[in-house]
Amino acid sequence: MNNKLNKLYNSIGDNELNNQKTTMSLVDEHLKLFNENKLKVDTYSLLSILGVKNGQGIKAELKSYKQLSFITAKRKAIVDKLLLPLADFKQLVEVETAKPKAKTKTEKKKGKEEKKQIVELDYAVNKSNDLIKKNVIRTTANNIVLPICFLASQDKSNYTFKDNKVKVNIKNLSVEVVKSVFGFNKDKAEVHAMQCNLALLTKLAKADLLAVEVNRGQEETEETENLEDAVEDTTKSEFSEEKANNIVKGISAMLKYLDDNESYDHILQIQNYISDLENYGFETESIVETLRKQSNNTINKDLYGCWVADNSTKLTANTMEELKKQFANKYKIAI
Repeated sequence: MNNKLNKLYNSIGDNELNNQKTTMSLVDEHLKLFNENKLKVDTYSLLSILGVKNGQGIKAELKSYKQLSFITAKRKAIVDKLLLPLADFKQLVEVETAKPKAKTKTEKKKGKEEKKQIVELDYAVNKSNDLIKKNVIRTTANNIVLPICFLASQDKSNYTFKDNKVKVNIKNLSVEVVKSVFGFNKDKAEVHAMQCNLALLTKLAKADLLAVEVNRGQEETEETENLEDAVEDTTKSEFSEEKANNIVKGISAMLKYLDDNESYDHILQIQNYISDLENYGFETESIVETLRKQSNNTINKDLYGCWVADNSTKLTANTMEELKKQFANKYKIAI
């Protein structure tokens, strides 16, 4: 075993645990400010942004949101109007800007000339490091919104911070919430409080504050974002046969998933996309074009993957229902 590699991996794990402990300290500090009525920036406070009069109203307000977009908008408002400005990070606030005006050729040329400048050796590295740091700070602010909201919705006697953990009284939590987060039936266990690290506190906040459909939607959104990141990483880097083979395996698994779940509309949309691929279309067309030329257009075939068709007709459906109707209308089938 390579002891140096082992130590390096362990160091990464320890760093992550330390980051979570620091994040819990952030949650603790925000709750102290909230309980002292100091969690404010100008006219904005946690309660005013959520539109409630006191902490007890937070849960009912957030539970009333049935769409993830509403939760996302509130979280963004809390981060941009409260958390980041309070910590003197106004430069990280996301500002909605109008679409920039299209540049003239002269402006574009001037911009290129301005970019032709001598830069320091570490310029790109320093810029990248700065961006990483800013992203981590903003992501952390996003991640602590729900834990702060959950604890703010509780009476301050219901929780206690100690050693980067928080002990939460489970008396006022539902049986379902306790079961989903901690894995036991609170009615059958003589336990009145549970210790939470950041991960458990976040899970508890989501289970208690969010409607079931929103909670499920958030999990699906996270899965989608992870998939989008993986796709972006794959398609931006240099092409290789090995990568292409891995893409085929991934796409095959996803198509089987759609088929197993009878998601035929989506499979049809993928099939339509393949038929519209420009380079692939030219390549398959060149195969049948040779036959047309040699037969003086007496033999006309169309090629779809490994299927050969005679004078095929293209329909324009994007769902199976549309496909059935168009096919029936084309060939006079009663349905």
